[in-house]
Amino acid sequence: MKTPTTLEEALVVIQQLLGIIAEQDKRIAQLEAQLSKNSKNSSKAPSSDWKGSSREGKNRGGAKAGHKGYARAPIPKEKVTRQIVVQPHACPRCGGTEFKSERKPVFHDVIDLPEIVPDVTRYRLERCHCLSCGKHVRAELPEGVPQSLLGPRLTAFVGLLSKTMSASLRNSKNLIRLLIKEEFSPATIFASQ
Repeated sequence: MKTPTTLEEALVVIQQLLGIIAEQDKRIAQLEAQLSKNSKNSSKAPSSDWKGSSREGKNRGGAKAGHKGYARAPIPKEKVTRQIVVQPHACPRCGGTEFKSERKPVFHDVIDLPEIVPDVTRYRLERCHCLSCGKHVRAELPEGVPQSLLGPRLTAFVGLLSKTMSASLRNSKNLIRLLIKEEFSPATIFASQ
């Protein structure tokens, strides 16, 4: 609906909006009527009637009086990779901004995955000319270096995805792209399995 620029256009828009409001009022009335139906005033099954809270008048959930509380222990100090000290900005009571530390701080640990950066090793295979016989020679990959594009850890990860977690080639490819920001064809992933 475009914004009116004249009084006549505004009156037309108002009429349209009044029509929309009337339709919505009718729909709201229908929905409220459906909500008020139960097994006594409709063909609904008695099991569909709202019974209220099943705990009304009974013991409430949660810890009982005298129960020892439990909280997750903080991550050990030696496993914390970064600590950020946060000071209050202002006192919620008076608005003051000068503080003196006096109590033991509260710790809030956030565990996250580190950014995964691919470890790319490029083997430069020199092509040479043999001075003895004149043959053109290319260096071979060192023993233990895979012929495929994927290294042993990434190959193991692809195997975990496809065999243990039943991920499709497309899902494996998409997850690898998300994790290491490198694009591989499904054929490359299939060949590594």
